[in-house]
Amino acid sequence: MPGDETSEPRGREPSDQEALPSAEAAIFTGESAPSGEAAPSSGGEAAPSGEEAPPARPPTESPDRARWVAVLIMAVTLLGAVFTFLQNAATNRAFAAARRSDAAAVEAEGEAVRAAERIGAQWRIWTLFLEESQITMSLLGSGEESAIALAQGSFAAALAIGSFAGFDLEGQFGEEYQKLFEETWASVTRAGELQKAYAAERSAWGAKGGQYVAVVTVLAVALFLLGLSRTSVAASSGSFLVWSGLAIAGVASIWGLTVLVRGVPPPSVEAIDAYVEGQTALGSVFAPEDLERAEEAFTRALDARSDYSDAYFGRGLARGQLDFYRDGGPLGSEGARDDFGRVVELDPLNPVAWNNLAVAQFWLGDLDGAVGASRRGAGIGPDDPLANLNLAFFLLVDGDAEGYEAQLAVARALLGGGEVHDARRAAAVANVVGETYLAELYRPEYADAVRRCREDLLRLDHQITVGKRYFGTATPVPVDARISSFTFALSEDRTELRATFDASGVAAGQRWLWRTYRGGIEDAALSHEPEVWPFAVPDYQVAITLTVPEGFAAGVPVRVEVFIEGNLLQAGEFTP
Repeated sequence: MPGDETSEPRGREPSDQEALPSAEAAIFTGESAPSGEAAPSSGGEAAPSGEEAPPARPPTESPDRARWVAVLIMAVTLLGAVFTFLQNAATNRAFAAARRSDAAAVEAEGEAVRAAERIGAQWRIWTLFLEESQITMSLLGSGEESAIALAQGSFAAALAIGSFAGFDLEGQFGEEYQKLFEETWASVTRAGELQKAYAAERSAWGAKGGQYVAVVTVLAVALFLLGLSRTSVAASSGSFLVWSGLAIAGVASIWGLTVLVRGVPPPSVEAIDAYVEGQTALGSVFAPEDLERAEEAFTRALDARSDYSDAYFGRGLARGQLDFYRDGGPLGSEGARDDFGRVVELDPLNPVAWNNLAVAQFWLGDLDGAVGASRRGAGIGPDDPLANLNLAFFLLVDGDAEGYEAQLAVARALLGGGEVHDARRAAAVANVVGETYLAELYRPEYADAVRRCREDLLRLDHQITVGKRYFGTATPVPVDARISSFTFALSEDRTELRATFDASGVAAGQRWLWRTYRGGIEDAALSHEPEVWPFAVPDYQVAITLTVPEGFAAGVPVRVEVFIEGNLLQAGEFTP
């Protein structure tokens, strides 16, 4: 029938729109296109044969993560600004402390000049007092009536000068002079302590500012990582960069808060005033009461500031000296040991504190501790003559003769070199020699060791002194000559002392000399300058005659030393 389609419908080909979904499904589900068919392109058309498909677009960042990263960047930036502000504040405080330190340094210098002027004037008065006293004694010694009358006038002048200066009648420092000394010393010490305190404050604020700079630098690294995570280049590592930046920022923040919480205490004026009081009392000791006053003042300084290293040091000195006023001699001071132990905790590179700790341990009978502390001090300060000499002394007392000889050689090389001034060398030797006398008196069990050490130190010091004075070197060329032990003989009227010895191996033209000491002090009038050996060579018996018109004082030891070409070959002592 026309228009009536009842027959089987004719087949038709699907349109492009109908075919596209199946092809796309094959692409996104990972299924391959039917065999022999090419997958259509993104535009719905199959890619021409032999051409590569264009790269897929990178996945886009989720909006939530982008917002969180932006918040983190702002937070880290804000933290950096805060710590930058704190760094600027710390720098300003460091500058302020530096100005105060400079002002205190100028004040200390001015006080030192004024103190020197006052004490110098006082010493000039003291010199006049001594001169008038000596004139008095000389006039009285003549025995003439006219001289005695002049002596009375001179004595009156001496008393007037002494009264004006504040001396007592025995010519010692009186209360007025002690007051003057303490006032001048106190002003210098206080200004100096304030300068050190402000300098320490400046250093602390400077260190704090430097740490803030480091914190800001680490935050900058964290900020860089967070920003890098937003770029297309690092899109595949975005999460790792975000978490790394967050961790670094967290560490920097904790570090910065730690620096912020750790404050810088200002100088304690109360502690400084107490320290100055203790130091002036310690520097003008006339009686045990002065040492007790010093100890009490140092304790107050430590109550005000528990880490005051200098106050621990001063109190240790006061306690160590007080120990010598005990009945029966020094028994050792645990308080002094503990104070010096605290000093080396606060300042472990202080060789003087280690040396004083060793001395305190020695008097407590702790020889191992004394050797250990002294060795530490000598290691920190290898050019410290006192530390090296004390180490030698403690090694010998502890029974280490080999170690003693090795250390004595080190000390000899140090003291004979040009690095140590003669006055410093003499002071160090005198200190240890004095220590040996005390040890021999109060620790008789060490007598043999301390006597040997004392003799070695005296020889070492006198050898260097004579060598430098007359031969231009502390280490003269060794000689083959030998000098026997001395035989001493004192005349009945005690005015002449003869020292006889045998010389052997002396070469013609060699120079010799002798030095004489009375009571440990060199007596130039009883000594002889270098001269060419005037006796027979190589062997000869020599007698040195020493004459003192007023007689050799009983109980005062006389020491004679003989040198050939600057080498100390023999020394002997005689006590009338």
